[in-house]
This record gives sequence, C-alpha cells and structure tokens, in this order.
Amino acid sequence: MLSFELESTEGDGCAATILSVEEPRSLFPLDLEVTGKGVLKWLCRRTIPKNRAYVQNILNTMGLSLRDTKGIIDICMGLSLNDSYWVVPAGFSGKYAEYNLFENRFSEVLALTALTGEGLSEDQVRRIHSSPEFTTNGMLPKAWRYRDGKIILFKGGVWRQYATAPDALEPYSEYYAAQIADVMGLNPVKYGLSRWKGVLGCTCELFTDINTAYVPMAVFIRKHYTDSDPSQYYSVCGEWFKTFDQENESGLFDYFASTLVFDSLILNEDRHLGNFGVLRDNHSGRIIGNAPVFDNGINLFNYSSIQELRKLDSHRQAYANYFKQSFDSQAREFGGELQKDQLFRLFGFRFKRHSRYNWDAERLDIIQNYIQQRAAQLIQIIDARIDRPNS
Repeated sequence: MLSFELESTEGDGCAATILSVEEPRSLFPLDLEVTGKGVLKWLCRRTIPKNRAYVQNILNTMGLSLRDTKGIIDICMGLSLNDSYWVVPAGFSGKYAEYNLFENRFSEVLALTALTGEGLSEDQVRRIHSSPEFTTNGMLPKAWRYRDGKIILFKGGVWRQYATAPDALEPYSEYYAAQIADVMGLNPVKYGLSRWKGVLGCTCELFTDINTAYVPMAVFIRKHYTDSDPSQYYSVCGEWFKTFDQENESGLFDYFASTLVFDSLILNEDRHLGNFGVLRDNHSGRIIGNAPVFDNGINLFNYSSIQELRKLDSHRQAYANYFKQSFDSQAREFGGELQKDQLFRLFGFRFKRHSRYNWDAERLDIIQNYIQQRAAQLIQIIDARIDRPNS
C-alpha cells in the first residue's frame, strides 16, 4: 500500500522518506498525510502514549524508550486492535493472516507489566512475540487478555482518594454507567468487574475485529477542523456528523447526540476526542456506523465522598464536560425527541448489583435517585429548547 524508509536519527528520533504509493488511497488511514513527515506523525500516534500508566515499565521491559518510535514499531510491527494496518520491513515474507492480533494468540506476558508495573524476568521477555500493549491508548492501567476464545480488555483505575476505599473507583463507574446507557437503548460496550493479580478492574469485549476498525473523532478534527475553538469541538463534531448523514443517507448524528445527552445525565467529564467516533470497513474504507458508547470511567460522582453526595444538589453545580462547558447547555444543544424518549426509559431505574463487587448501599441509592431526577430535569431542558428553538 505504502513503502517508505524509516531511519533512526540522533537522540532516539527518526525520519521517514516515502518510496512509493499504491492505490487505492481510500483504504489508507484517514489521518495519514502522505508525506514523510505525515508518515512519521502517524507512526508516533500509533505507538503507546506517554500518559499511559506504567508506560516506562512497558518499554523498559524491551529496552525501549518513548522517543524510539522505530524501535517500538520494529518490535510490534505496528499491529493494533483498532484496525488492520501493520508496518513490516521490505521483502518481509510473512502474511498478515499469520501475525494479526485478531486471529492469532498474542503474548500475554507483557499484560502483567501493563496492568501493575511489575518487571519481567529475562525468560519472560524472551517469550514476548507480539503484544497489543505497544499500540493501546488511554492513561489508565490496562491489559489485553484471552478468555473463552474472546479478546478481553481488563482496565484498572488510579484514583484512591479515601483510605476506606480499597480499590480504584473508575472500574465501578464503567460497570454502572454501562447499565444506564443500556436502558437508554444505546447498545453500549458491556462491562463486568473482576479481580486479577489483586487489582479490581472492569472488563469488556473488544468491539473491533479484523474486518472493522475504530476511528476516533480526533482523526476528523485534526484533518478538517484544526482551527476550531476546543470549547466548540462537540458542535464541530455535530456538524461533521450531519454533513456525513446528508451525503450518505445515514443516521450517525442521532447516536452522537444521544451519547452527549447520556454524558449530561451521568456528568461524564472525560468524553474527549479519543473515546467516541465511528466504525470503518477495513475492506472498502467506508464508514459503516457509530462506535458504541465506551470508556465511561469518570462520572456518577465517583470521586466524591459520601458526605458530598448527601449534598448532591449543590455539589453537582461544580461539574462541567471535558471542554469546560456546562452539561445543561450540552443537553440543550443536542437533545431532541429521540433523546427525550431515551431519558423517559430511566424512570424507575435501578442498578443491577454485581455478585461480588459493588458501591456501598447508600452511595448506590443516592446515585439511583439522582439518575431519575436528572433524567426528568434533562427532559424539561430539552422541552424548553424544542418549544423555543431560538432562545
């Protein structure tokens, strides 16, 4: 598809030079600029980010550094669970079918380091033949594992504000928030709770496969809207979805709008441009739908003490979305009749408790009551906007 030369430069840097480009370009990564600098930027975005938990531990295991993009790509071949691209040396005789992470068992040895930061023995390092950990984004500690023939993400947390909380708080939020999205009819990624190596984490199945890629909205913002005010990114994304729907006779905007109303309900402070987007057909390059709602770890007042929750009406006012805009204005902008119907489904909502791991009863009761009250409040906000569309 694309041939290029990648050379190491002084200080662990590297430079790319394009040698040849094959058609069709419709199958190229959507965020790839076909220049030497563009290829290098794409490779850098593909490797493990510097804000990921235990990133230094993961790279040190293989004798790598964050700046050594070429070294990371050489080891992992650029293989990812987000899409079906890879990067191999010219003349490489292997086939993608023999190496891809979707159809071939990858090494889980590195998963322990990715989750806990623990080091590995030399023998364990020698057994690492491939791993998705080198191309997985997100700041929280996480690891990919095989369970019952399925690829499962195990994701921990980092927030332990209160001495009485033995576990991180983010996994609980994932578990409970997914239940709310499910009742609303959003068909979200389903999360469970499990403990591994002493770490409580949320678990979910991979929602991509060898035929289907995930493309985050950050790709489209970088490509088309680089001059936009970040505070207006949701509005810009909305315009992108509307334009796409008009050109393709699809309905992607509705799901996007429902996601933001859902976020306004649970007060999701972390809906950044990397954790919502679209699904893409790897064979045709066409966008085929919305990515399901996922990554809801900072919401439902999960960082609040029980004392703060008992004063929820005043405490709630301090919350804002990822781009520092109010959740009420977010719901007002994106809510409509469809979103109202989805909110009505939450009247009488009750959480399904996990068999082993749960928030305490008082916290659950407060949040359950809040969800119903907030749903009614958002319906009123949306109604007011529908009745006075220009106000």
